[in-house]
Amino acid sequence: MSENLRENQEIKPILQCRALCKYYKIEDEVVKACDKIDLDVYPGEFVCIVGTSGSGKSTLLYLLAGIERSTSGEIQILGKRTDKMTESELVKFRLDNVGFIFQSFNLMPTMTALENVALPLTLRGVKHFPRLKEAAGMLKTVGLGARFKHKPNQLSGGQQQRVSIARAMVSKPKILFADEPTGNLDSHTSEEILELLTKEVRENKTTLIMVTHDMSKAKYADKIVRITDGHIDEIIIQEEKQ
Repeated sequence: MSENLRENQEIKPILQCRALCKYYKIEDEVVKACDKIDLDVYPGEFVCIVGTSGSGKSTLLYLLAGIERSTSGEIQILGKRTDKMTESELVKFRLDNVGFIFQSFNLMPTMTALENVALPLTLRGVKHFPRLKEAAGMLKTVGLGARFKHKPNQLSGGQQQRVSIARAMVSKPKILFADEPTGNLDSHTSEEILELLTKEVRENKTTLIMVTHDMSKAKYADKIVRITDGHIDEIIIQEEKQ
């Protein structure tokens, strides 16, 4: 989606942050993990935040997702100030609107793949059979139709990440956050996972914000945000993806 097209159609951002800061105090030193960051993300856009280790990219992602609290600044998602929400309000908002994919998968070890994927629907109060039907459909979509009953320790890293993607997508979130989703995978599996993730968000018109330290992974994105020492250095708009 080009900048001109956005302006012509007057499309409003699905996510905005203004003067967003996250400061930590370590002994007598103040560490500015994120410092006065402004960012607009539009509906259906795939945004890749890139930077080296310690640049602040993951902190920014966790702030935007409402998993960490900011020191100051504003975050607005779907027209709502998430930085002003109470913890219980944030939990409900994330459950209704947000999906998150972790680098370390974060699957429940005692649950099967099917149960892991169904978990967000369980938390939303969806009844037993409808949620299992939805979860089964998502597992088939990510190529794990034969792994419903397998627990995480019976799956490869790539399969576990597919389960993680299915879990994040099963509730049809409006915005999806991904923290180094291929960081623990080999290069071949990484490409497969990124192609799968890109296909799913494109087909569902889901907004995706992904963090990576690897610029080669950013080729899938519409917009690349380079971050260094807690500051945005550059925003690159790539050619429109089909």
